[in-house]
Amino acid sequence: MSTTPPRLGSTTGAREGSLEAPTRHPLPWRDPQFYDATALETELERVFDICHGCRRCFSLCNAFPTLFDAVDASAQGEVAGVDRQVFWQVVDHCYLCDMCFMTKCPYVPPHPWNVDFPHLMPAGESGARAHRGLHAARAPYSPPPMQSAGSPEFRW
Repeated sequence: MSTTPPRLGSTTGAREGSLEAPTRHPLPWRDPQFYDATALETELERVFDICHGCRRCFSLCNAFPTLFDAVDASAQGEVAGVDRQVFWQVVDHCYLCDMCFMTKCPYVPPHPWNVDFPHLMPAGESGARAHRGLHAARAPYSPPPMQSAGSPEFRW
């Protein structure tokens, strides 16, 4: 998944909010690590920690207020103190609208922190489904059979 942020005080690649267009990397859904629960929780915690520190996205979908309220209510006031059940609620509340990625987040690629919140959510959804005891992948959609205009079942 993503690399860890540079140490505080490090000047290596610390370009926040550059004028470059965001870079979207391919989603590695065929990589077995994409479905690794430990790697997923580690990456969710890393991204959520960065989001919690910035909070520019608070007015977007309900994923961010859910995350920020949970962090604020935790005893430590940090993502590390948040119950992991809340992680799955945050994943469920993301609309995948891409507004945080395209307009709000200063840490999207090419920034070294490589924060792509909506790109992480499909892996999070897979992890949430596995956590709930469901299959990791949804069943493929099968549309209802087509009906011709002359058939009695056809209705406008």
